[in-house]
Amino acid sequence: MNILATTKLTDEQKQAIQQLLTKVHQSDQSHRDPYLSNQFNNFPDMPCFFLNYEEDELRGFTMIYADGSINEPV
Repeated sequence: MNILATTKLTDEQKQAIQQLLTKVHQSDQSHRDPYLSNQFNNFPDMPCFFLNYEEDELRGFTMIYADGSINEPV
């Protein structure tokens, strides 16, 4: 297993994610796609995409981002 952390997805990575999402949607009957951009991230240098590869095949991914100001009340 290899986990890649990145701040921005390449076109190739987006395509692999879309292929994985197609399989997931068929399996669990879900229909919503995740947001695959970091444009609203207040910390653009913070890795926000994490892709899990097994033998060069994408097996999973997640995205996290911070869309609030660091001075924003909690």
